Amino acid sequence: MWKKNKKCLSEKMLETLKGVEPAEGRPRGKKYLLRWVEAQPTDKWLSIVPGIKYGRHLRMLFSRIHKQALIIVVERDPKWLKAAFSTTDMRDMIESKRVCILDSHDKKEIHERLCSAAESANREVHVCPQIAYYDVMWWQDTIELIHEYADSVGLGIITQMANSYQTCKNLIENIEDYIFQPGIAIHKDAHQGRAAVLVSAGPSIEKQLELLAKPRNYVLVSCLTMLKPLLQHNIWPDYVTALDYHEIGGRFLEGVPELTKSKVTFIYEPKTNNAVVEATKKIGGDICYLCNGWINELLREVKIERSYLQSGATVAHLSFSLGEYLGCEPLIMVGQDLGFTDGKYYPECVYTAHPWKEPCRARSDPNKFGLRQLEAFGSRKKSKFVWTDHQMACYLETFEQIWANSKKTVIDCTQGGVRKRSVGRCMPFAKAISEYKLGK
Repeated sequence: MWKKNKKCLSEKMLETLKGVEPAEGRPRGKKYLLRWVEAQPTDKWLSIVPGIKYGRHLRMLFSRIHKQALIIVVERDPKWLKAAFSTTDMRDMIESKRVCILDSHDKKEIHERLCSAAESANREVHVCPQIAYYDVMWWQDTIELIHEYADSVGLGIITQMANSYQTCKNLIENIEDYIFQPGIAIHKDAHQGRAAVLVSAGPSIEKQLELLAKPRNYVLVSCLTMLKPLLQHNIWPDYVTALDYHEIGGRFLEGVPELTKSKVTFIYEPKTNNAVVEATKKIGGDICYLCNGWINELLREVKIERSYLQSGATVAHLSFSLGEYLGCEPLIMVGQDLGFTDGKYYPECVYTAHPWKEPCRARSDPNKFGLRQLEAFGSRKKSKFVWTDHQMACYLETFEQIWANSKKTVIDCTQGGVRKRSVGRCMPFAKAISEYKLGK
């Protein structure tokens, strides 16, 4: 049976099981799992099971659930994996891609294997109760990783659905500009080998403004929210990114002077609200649009060529992708708190530049909003936590997937906010400037 199943297994799994002897004996919990499978509702989209045993309970479960449902098996012992593949014919289960085996706690690997389960994980999920003898911590940590991944994917789906009408409206309003404005291909590897500093609007950015204002030898990429605060501190970014679907995004450019002192390139998603686009034109900003498949399909006879760039769920994801596209190395993040550092939602410079943002102060109050605590920056040795909300926690999850798959050196110089597990290095911004010779 092993030789038959072997032909369907991935190279990664074959490498894991190479030279492993199959487990023997009667596995504990087998009868419990079989009884659980018998009681399993057949209308669930996703079932999560602890332990593969000899695979018989999976065979029974696979035959009971509907043809679009998925099964996630959590099994860390390669001996039991080998025993299951040596005992039960699982070829049709493996080839169907409806059975996902998690045998590692590597976050990148788990995300890759869960791609096919992303949609189902946001529907009806049936989790097998904890088995007494099974590794409790392993099981709980894995379930938490699955839920975090599902939450991040679910937020993206919900956001797309909720904003679908406005998004289509924005795309149509921007069609003319999309045709005649340049794409981003002209910026491909334009700054090959130079460092990029990616500025976000987290509360800790206040600490970095003085350093950002000094003469620099790096590419500065800012989100639209931070453009006016940076200019008020005489800091001129090279690129500004935006994907604001709502017309209120245009207010970020209120009071921004004409960009005559230095050239600033605005990298916009075509779904950005036209109010933002028009406000950018008034200040003399150069706009480049990303590729949009929906517009390209509408204009298929025109055959517009645009470079695609992964924009992610938030403008900070877009800034990171832009840094990669520009060929920058390393990518240094500042103001990427993803949490309410010092109990603040935005830094004071944002409230000064945009007084209409004052109501956002209340959103960092854990007594009024359903906030959660995550490990704080620099909390590896000390138990420190920072408040954040569900949205930012999902942004963090998406970011960690992006960082884990990036070939660039990722450095977190935020000095605040939540702890980020997939970045290459963490250090103060001043140290990064010195080490990478970013000053002049």
